[in-house]
Amino acid sequence: MSTAGLDKLLKTISTSRLLSDGQLKTLREQLTGNELKPETLAQILVRQKHLTEWQARQLLKGQSGFVLNQYHLQNPIGRGGMGHVFRALDVISNRVVAVKVMARKLTENQTLVSRFQREIRASSELDSAHIVRTLDAGRVGKVDFMVMEYVNGDQVDEIASELGRLPVGLPCGIIRDVAEGLQHAHEHRMVHRDIKPSNMMIHWEESGRGTTKLMDMGLVLVMSETGEDHTVTRAGQVMGTPDYMSPEQGWDTTKVDIRSDIYSLGCTLFRLLSGRIPFTGSNPLQVLSQRLQRDAPSIQSVCPEIPDEVAEVVTRMTRRDPLERYQTPAEAAEALAAFSEPITKGAFKSAPRHEIDSQESEPAGSKYNEVDEADVTYKQFLTEVENGSVVDLMLSTDAATDVSAATRPVIELNIAPDEYTAQGRGRSKTARVQRGRRNSIIMMGLATALLVIVILAAAFSVGDTDSDDDGQGSEASQTEAATGTFAEQEALQAQSGEQLVYEPKAEFTADSGTVKVEIGKYAPVGVRISEEGKLLWDVPSDQTSGDYTVPLVLVHTIEEEREVLDEVEIHVNVKPGLSAVRFPPS
Repeated sequence: MSTAGLDKLLKTISTSRLLSDGQLKTLREQLTGNELKPETLAQILVRQKHLTEWQARQLLKGQSGFVLNQYHLQNPIGRGGMGHVFRALDVISNRVVAVKVMARKLTENQTLVSRFQREIRASSELDSAHIVRTLDAGRVGKVDFMVMEYVNGDQVDEIASELGRLPVGLPCGIIRDVAEGLQHAHEHRMVHRDIKPSNMMIHWEESGRGTTKLMDMGLVLVMSETGEDHTVTRAGQVMGTPDYMSPEQGWDTTKVDIRSDIYSLGCTLFRLLSGRIPFTGSNPLQVLSQRLQRDAPSIQSVCPEIPDEVAEVVTRMTRRDPLERYQTPAEAAEALAAFSEPITKGAFKSAPRHEIDSQESEPAGSKYNEVDEADVTYKQFLTEVENGSVVDLMLSTDAATDVSAATRPVIELNIAPDEYTAQGRGRSKTARVQRGRRNSIIMMGLATALLVIVILAAAFSVGDTDSDDDGQGSEASQTEAATGTFAEQEALQAQSGEQLVYEPKAEFTADSGTVKVEIGKYAPVGVRISEEGKLLWDVPSDQTSGDYTVPLVLVHTIEEEREVLDEVEIHVNVKPGLSAVRFPPS
């Protein structure tokens, strides 16, 4: 087999800088004198977690652009109004971050670029447990991007859509968290301008406790002028989602203060408690017109079981006149404290489900969630990285150099011998697992002598095997015979914090011994096979979302001898938090 494909992959890996010089040296040493398919090598590196599935696919396509100074792109995780979002690793701090790519409309307007930079610098000063932190920002070539805290959790709008409406204590706890974050922003003279459920995420701790975080702090003013992700925009001055925006936002968003965010927060609380938004209409302008003319209706008019004290808090937060609302987020947080319950996964799972049409103009599960590899900005961003365009970071003090080799240790790749196609000979899936090599010339000599004795003994006994031999001559060979294959396996979905159970599909026969399914090499940590032959994986609550590969081996065992009958790989997509949970009916 030609080594051209493998050499090309190794060159692309080297160019990508995803592996350190030491790792590459170790890899090349292990490959010396052996041949390996590029796809096999890529899969080995994925299993050993030196590459992600997305990185491997990109490398096999000859694409090597992953590194933005210390930020190494791991995989795209979605897209929003401003562009695609990538999961990345900061190799200096060894911290997972999110890289948000700005839309092309931003970079084409120098005024917006300047405003973006000002907003980023301001939001980077915020340090609250209830605000997604801005860590860095910069430009690669002609594409702007920002680096944010990575939140492994669930968007509040998706939870609300799943449940319809939430038990009183949970919405109060969610809104109280966000109010505390807004108070911190208020103290730094910042206003969000687009408070709504889809801009809130619940970050899950390993214990199952959740913390609500507010997203896109400081970016709404920029987003509105790109014309992205906002239903109401007028000459760059009116922004926000009409279902939740304050009356004063209908006149001039640039002049609103923190009380506008309190109003939007109250509308969000109204939605989470009742399953409905305060105002509805056939179009966004109708909704906005109603909001300009009157106070929001009492939440008890659509959900009578809401306690009077909670209804009073909602009413005060959603007053049309800013002077009649709570004047600071801290006041709203204090008012909600008595009704708030801890945010836990268990609380959401045990909550009843209500079938309610919220009548929102922007339904949960945004149309922007899916990655679009054909998107112009997505392709331009990766092209700029691929071409090695200069990376100009705004906030990082680290030099723009290749930091990976200096910060990441050399890792022994430990590629097993049976992963190779040695000297051009392919590996057979039905080949026996070797029981060991004889390393001594003396032992080889003894084995040869023993073989001669056995042959002579067999020759003298031939005459004694007359008609009793009825075709079963080599009984040992017959008893060892076994065949088996895996059927095509389905792709699986798993969720962090839950157990995955799956019964692999296989057909086999064996005259003697046992045939079992076993876990192959480089499977995710914790994957196992039960006594009943089922694949089990207790997915950790902090397991990173993404695609994983579980290799399975069908093994025939007889008298301590093992034979691999077949191999297969099962693909598992892990999703975080509650997004895949189906709650019990009410």
